[in-house]
Amino acid sequence: MTIALCGFHLQAQDAPPTPDPGTPALPGTPLPGTPLPGTPTTPEAPGEKPEEGEKPAAEEVSIQVANELRSVIRTNIHAWGSKNINLLRSTTHSESPLLETSDLMARYIFARFKLKYTVTKVTALKADEEEAEVEVHQTTEKEEGPAFRNNRAVVVHTLKKENGKWKMWSSEVTLLQFLP
Repeated sequence: MTIALCGFHLQAQDAPPTPDPGTPALPGTPLPGTPLPGTPTTPEAPGEKPEEGEKPAAEEVSIQVANELRSVIRTNIHAWGSKNINLLRSTTHSESPLLETSDLMARYIFARFKLKYTVTKVTALKADEEEAEVEVHQTTEKEEGPAFRNNRAVVVHTLKKENGKWKMWSSEVTLLQFLP
């Protein structure tokens, strides 16, 4: 299911120098979508059952769950746009491995930049009873502050349930394109 909305979100850092065309941003950095070593590259055949101990494949995301996920994403985006650290924390799972790092990054960015975040597409990719993945297409543009590279990104957010409510667990940038 695809849900479109407009709002605010963030994937940002201080601007590094522009790499030469055709040069990876960081030496040794795999391109987005490159499978990690040891990761199977062939998709599971339709109808295959998971091996013992594996989770069954997630079912199609219901409208209700998609709306719940969209609400968390929208609140998280609003928190970034309004520089509201408490609201941002309220959308993040208390056991997220990125909680402390995200908090520090938000404080740093809120103190230095005024950024405009525009979300153009939100797609609930999959969900089960406890975990979901949502793909977000977004643009981040500097309005005020030090050097910053405006960008377009595709981010896959993993959300997990906490006390019956969806919360942000982790995020992975799958595509990053710097704007002129």
